[in-house]
Amino acid sequence: MIRQLSFVFAGALFAAGLAVSGMTDPARVLAFLDVGGRWDPSLALVMVGAIGVYAVASAFSKRLRRPFAASRFHPTNQRHITPRLVVGSLVFGVGWGLVGYCPGPAIVSTATGASSVLYFTLAMVVTFGVTRKLLGRLDDGADDAGEAVDALEPAVTMVPAAAPVGLGTAAQAATSTSTTRTPSGASRRPSSGQ
Repeated sequence: MIRQLSFVFAGALFAAGLAVSGMTDPARVLAFLDVGGRWDPSLALVMVGAIGVYAVASAFSKRLRRPFAASRFHPTNQRHITPRLVVGSLVFGVGWGLVGYCPGPAIVSTATGASSVLYFTLAMVVTFGVTRKLLGRLDDGADDAGEAVDALEPAVTMVPAAAPVGLGTAAQAATSTSTTRTPSGASRRPSSGQ
């Protein structure tokens, strides 16, 4: 029950933060991305705030044996810049630059009921599913099946050492060093002597 409540709390906090910061307003996001024109730097404060919160949470969570709302940490073992990461980042950037929405703000903005947001979110969710299916087929022959699974897990299940309530993002998991993978792919916490 604590785990489910932590998801509800984190989701509500995230949605409120997006709404208050203006990240759900595509015009504001597009103005932030328009560095050569009428640039609005205010959303940079959102990023600085996120980095600050993450730094504190990361320092705190490294003292934990396990997350508050999960039985263990689930970091990814992905540590390299891959062609998939580069292509995915470029496609994400193009989509964000075209419409001013990224996944979180788009989902939060569906509460407005605006047809453009509903169509965008529907297309995004369907494309997530199709892409996941296609990438799963490509990864069937991968050397490290754990890597393929980690890359495709929803962000909410990627629980790094730096997430005190047992939640996290793939980016946080990629930077976590508090848990390592054994050759079999199982996660383990290092002993205090490591």
